[in-house]
Amino acid sequence: ARIDVAFLALAGRLGEDGCIQGLLELARIPYTGSSVLASALAMDKLKAKEMFRLHNVPTPPYYTVSVDDDLSDLADLHGSFGYPVVVKPRGEGASHGLSRVNNIEELRLALETAFDFDDVALVERFVTGIELTVAILDGEVLGAVQVNKGNDTPAFQLSPQRERGVLNLAERAARALGCRGAVCVDVLVTAGENEYVLEVNTIPGLTDHSLVP
Repeated sequence: ARIDVAFLALAGRLGEDGCIQGLLELARIPYTGSSVLASALAMDKLKAKEMFRLHNVPTPPYYTVSVDDDLSDLADLHGSFGYPVVVKPRGEGASHGLSRVNNIEELRLALETAFDFDDVALVERFVTGIELTVAILDGEVLGAVQVNKGNDTPAFQLSPQRERGVLNLAERAARALGCRGAVCVDVLVTAGENEYVLEVNTIPGLTDHSLVP
C-alpha cells in the first residue's frame, strides 16, 4: 500500500511503547505522535520517573521490586516507606496490574499481580489530591480536565495562578521525555500546594468519552 502517513491510535504494548513506531521508521512511513525513544521512555514508568527527576519535574517517591527478588524479605525491603502505596507494572499501559495497598500482605499480593504483566513492579507512594489530565498538542498546552473518582476526590479549587503552574509542569514533563504531537499528562495536585506528575501518555484515547478530545 502507498501510505502517506500512519495515524496512530493504539494503546499499550507494541502500539504505544515505540515498537510500531520503529516498524514505521524501517518502512520509511511517516507517523503521528512521539518518536521511538520518547514513546519507549513514556511507557517505561521507571525510566520516565528517572527523566522527570533529572529535569526537576516532581513525581511521587517510589522504589522497584523485581520478580527475582526474595519476597520473604519484603518487610525489610519496604522498610519505613509507609502506606498506602500504589503498585504498578513497570512497562504496562492503562491500569493493567495496578493496585492500591495498605499493608504488607496486600503489598505481596499486589506485586504478584503486577508480575503477571512485567518482571519489574513500581511501588509508588499514594498521594491524596486532585488528579488532572493536561492535554498538549505540538508543544502547546490546550488545558486541563479534572478526573473525578467519586468520594475520594478532595473538594478544593485551583487558583488561576496555581492552574498555570500545573499546565507549565505538564509541559515540562512532556518536554523531558521528548514527546511530540498529541500528548496527555496526568498531574496530581494536593491541598498542601504540591504538584506531582504521575505519567505521560503519548497516544491519548480518542473515544467520545476520552479526556483529550
